[in-house]
Formats: sequence, C-alpha cells, structure tokens
Amino acid sequence: MGEYSKALSSHERALEIRKIALPPNHPGLAASYNNIASLYDSMDEYSKALLFLERTLGYLRKITGSKSSAYCSAKMKHGK
Repeated sequence: MGEYSKALSSHERALEIRKIALPPNHPGLAASYNNIASLYDSMDEYSKALLFLERTLGYLRKITGSKSSAYCSAKMKHGK
C-alpha cells in the first residue's frame, strides 16, 4: 500500500499544479482526474474511484463533447 500512497500523493500534487497552471477547460485536468480514478480503482477504493471518474467525464464532456473518442474511451475504460 505504500507505493500506492506515494503514487496518489504525486498525482494529487500534479492535479494541484495543473489547476494553477492551466485554464479551467484544459484536457490536462481531465487526465489528472482520470489518473487518480485509475489509482483508486487499483487500490479497491471504488467509491473514491467513481468520484474522480465522474469528474473526468464531466471535464471531457465539457471540453470534447459526449460523442468524442476521449469521452467514450474514458467511459469504456471504467466500465460505464
């Protein structure tokens, strides 16, 4: 679990940096949320994974639309 904790801390830090450095509709934010969702999924913390997946999908829907390949891939990757 120690490596997951380190990875989570790194991804959370990356997200905070991206929130400061990038515009609010930048795809990098969706990527950060998706990375954190995937990590929580690997840690079997499914409620947290779902929360971050929903944020990922929300950003992608705003940025690319619900018919885009990025949005559809994210939904399929997480079994939605």
